[in-house]
Amino acid sequence: MARKGQDLEYQLREIRKQLSEQNNCLELRTEGKLSLLADLKDFYKKRGEVEFEYAKNLERLCERFERNTKQRNLKHEVRSTFNLWSTLLAETRRMARDKASFAEVLSLEMGARIDIMSRDVVSIAKKLLFVSI
Repeated sequence: MARKGQDLEYQLREIRKQLSEQNNCLELRTEGKLSLLADLKDFYKKRGEVEFEYAKNLERLCERFERNTKQRNLKHEVRSTFNLWSTLLAETRRMARDKASFAEVLSLEMGARIDIMSRDVVSIAKKLLFVSI
């Protein structure tokens, strides 16, 4: 009878030891995931800043060349070249707007989604740790 009690205690100690090791692994994985998510959020924020700066530079480029074009008197024979030039500037301006929108998505929406993911990771880890206690 005493032997059964000792075996049971030994098994309980082993189970607690395994559970403790698993909890430590869970904590390490959670920390790793949160660190990666923080890096992703920072990356998207910085990428958004780069895209926004690029969009502003494209817009300035278009404005500068549009001013130069308006200052010139174009003759009829170069009208097709002028149309091509106008189309190029319009497309570049559209690209600048697209880049600015993309920058907003990267820096705001992606950051918010990563925050949600981080909260979910923490919540799941807490629930798992609570169940294991």
